[in-house]
Amino acid sequence: MSLSFQYEGINLEYEIIGNGEKAILAFHGFSNGAGMFRVLEPSLGKIYTIYSFNLPYHGKSILDDETELHGIDSLRLQEYFRSFLRHIHHTSFRSEEHTSELQSHSDLV
Repeated sequence: MSLSFQYEGINLEYEIIGNGEKAILAFHGFSNGAGMFRVLEPSLGKIYTIYSFNLPYHGKSILDDETELHGIDSLRLQEYFRSFLRHIHHTSFRSEEHTSELQSHSDLV
């Protein structure tokens, strides 16, 4: 099933794969799409829910005119995904570089 999440000029289409308690955010490479991660469902789908994103200009992912003109810096992208994690009711994330606990909604607004 294809969904989308919009925040401050960034509207990314994504798929939900699996239904596990832990979340994985998955991003495709050049000339691929969100559907490429469906193959992971049999092995990871009971442990993880995989949110597989179509990057801008793939699938139905779009940027508003201002964002397209000025681009997306790393802080704005980080805020997009923090907002997405709140949307899916996850309070933390882990990357290869660090783990961060999200603050309450009022602290981030």
